[in-house]
Amino acid sequence: KRKSQERGLQAVNESRANIPTLGVVFHFLKSEHLEDCSGNYCWRRILNGENHYTVYRMMKRLYVENVARALEEVREAIPGLSEYIVGIDAASDENAMEPWMFSPAYKVIRSHKYIIPVMEAESGGERFNRIQNIGFTYHVGEDFRHVISGLRHVDEVLEEFSYKSGDRLGHALVLGIDMDQWINDNEVVFLPVLEYLENLLWMWGTNTCQGLTLPIQLEVLEDKIIDIAEEIYDFPETISVKMLYTAYKKKFIVNHGEIVKKLMDTEEKEYSVCYCDGKRCYNKWTADLLLSTHYCPVYEKKYEKVKLVSVSAGEAAVFITLQKYLIQKVEQRGVYIETNPTSNLTIGDFSHMYRHPIFQLNSVDKNVGNHAFVTINSDDPAVFNTNVENELAYIYYAAQAQGIAKSKVIEWVEQIRQYGMEASFIKKEKNAVQMLTELEEIMREITRIDI
Repeated sequence: KRKSQERGLQAVNESRANIPTLGVVFHFLKSEHLEDCSGNYCWRRILNGENHYTVYRMMKRLYVENVARALEEVREAIPGLSEYIVGIDAASDENAMEPWMFSPAYKVIRSHKYIIPVMEAESGGERFNRIQNIGFTYHVGEDFRHVISGLRHVDEVLEEFSYKSGDRLGHALVLGIDMDQWINDNEVVFLPVLEYLENLLWMWGTNTCQGLTLPIQLEVLEDKIIDIAEEIYDFPETISVKMLYTAYKKKFIVNHGEIVKKLMDTEEKEYSVCYCDGKRCYNKWTADLLLSTHYCPVYEKKYEKVKLVSVSAGEAAVFITLQKYLIQKVEQRGVYIETNPTSNLTIGDFSHMYRHPIFQLNSVDKNVGNHAFVTINSDDPAVFNTNVENELAYIYYAAQAQGIAKSKVIEWVEQIRQYGMEASFIKKEKNAVQMLTELEEIMREITRIDI
């Protein structure tokens, strides 16, 4: 009877065509509010053990880092699991949490400390089995208050998340929007003062440290930065633009806990003690102390203060220069941009499908414009009542509405469809019976893990 069942199973296995393997993408969610009131704790109290539980910012970063590390370790420990858990993503409200909160999770997965490219095979065949690299997606550059905020967030992900060829940016509409139209629609923007400061610091850094020549007077930009610093910090005379920029870049490193612990050992001798009651915290600043303010309730309130930022037509050249700089970076690195036409039209800053940023990101004409890798996706089909076939059709008709020849449109849409296949994190094809057998074995192995 058993042999008969095995023959039947083999017949079914051979008769079924292979299909792409099931793929799971693990999602981190951006949340505007911390999950309990201890988010108001001073970082000194956190490190002194005065809290019993918290998802305070430092702990939130540690949490996502630990989840990412555990995810990668279990993918490497269980044979075949890396073919099913294929990616990570951070999604939901872009303005709720900026990229620096998730940088530890992405960095630890790409750290050479944890990456094991192969594992020894258990029996027969090849001596080693390849462990599939996990793919990165980060939703960014879609829902932004200021265009510079959107551009900065995209650059932060590219530079600070260990992105490589084949990784993906979710939406990234800011790279393809019409800057003149955006300026015309946004004469005044309301920004938290910290967001405005970091936008200016990012612009300063791209010009000074990255070698991009912006059409702006550097002295004017530096004066703006210092003016904002004087609004926020006590004893601003001890702060320089370079110090502020160094502190901004330190937000993306992993070991914030080690930095603030070191401060606790030295600050009682050198700095004023913060009691979280609005009194001054420090009388002499360093980059590490500026970093620690992101875990201080006094400065959290200061950073949330809203500033009205005017937008003028004279800034268009700066915005366009930065936009082109980032598109070229995406093109050169081979990073894919996921577009979701229906979702983008609902949320994005454009009014008609023929103005969709995809036409700026990847020109229909191969001889002009930009040629970033783009894909067309459905985002959340249940919410937007659509599928990939519909989304491709919307872009096809939007291209035709611009007077582009049908043959060129068909060729272009087919190329984008091919990009979508190539950008998939799923690398294997198997039949359903094989997948079921493998998944059952994986589940048995997971239950044996000693947590």
